[in-house]
Amino acid sequence: MPQSLEELRSSEHRQGLLNRQLGFALMFYEISEPDTDHTRRLHRAITQQMAFNAVDLALPHVVDTIRDGGLKRIALDTPLRGALAIITQQTVEHLRERLRVFNLGDMPILLWAQGVKRHPQEDYAEMYFRSGYDEQDIDDVYAIIADWGTATGLTNEKAAQDLYERGLPHENIMSLSMTLATKGEERLIRSCPGIHIEAATRAGLNEVDYVDRIAHAQDGQFVSVTPKDWGAKMWGMENPDNSRRNRLEELKIFMRTFATTYRGFVSRDQLRQLYQYYYNKYVRAQD
Repeated sequence: MPQSLEELRSSEHRQGLLNRQLGFALMFYEISEPDTDHTRRLHRAITQQMAFNAVDLALPHVVDTIRDGGLKRIALDTPLRGALAIITQQTVEHLRERLRVFNLGDMPILLWAQGVKRHPQEDYAEMYFRSGYDEQDIDDVYAIIADWGTATGLTNEKAAQDLYERGLPHENIMSLSMTLATKGEERLIRSCPGIHIEAATRAGLNEVDYVDRIAHAQDGQFVSVTPKDWGAKMWGMENPDNSRRNRLEELKIFMRTFATTYRGFVSRDQLRQLYQYYYNKYVRAQD
């Protein structure tokens, strides 16, 4: 781990991180077995490694903004469902270790969660769940919205705008993506002026706006990949061919993981609300 911001910002360091990120992203897409508990664990394990690298890519801007703005707290913000494999207890500890290097190790790290339902055909999104930032002042927070893919930008735009409406300036928000398409980037720049955008890889979209090719974030040729729903690959739940029992078990695994990661940041009522939402969507609706 480099010991100065200058080293972190160096082209050599960033190039090395981005090289590794592209390799992990290709591994993620190359898992071609039918979806099972095993493949979901693989997808989550790969995503965790990408999350560590993404934190390191984001760190120089995070530290600069905190110091320059006199900010007091950091929030890791999870757009559900896929990003729950990015924002984990391990990711929090990784960030804490990095902050210690720059004498920021005592800074509180908050965990926020946002459920964003996209309506791509209508080009809008709605919020079905939020936690961690209601009814409190958040203008002293630096928030990192960490999502797997920012294809059209609908999810991250809605997430950022919801924070903005509750008092967080766009300048105090980062959109941190494992892969980013031009369409999504342009939306964020247009809708959230001042937001910082960081990406592990670049993405190309097919005719229905799914990622079907990725490239190194700084250079390189696009590589064709099989489009994937990141949340589905990591958490299951929505496969109508699954038995009801299996879908229910996948939901329980997700909720146990969420409750463990967000212990102290979400209430029992919020957990019940989120469970009921997913139960209605993925279990009851497919019976």
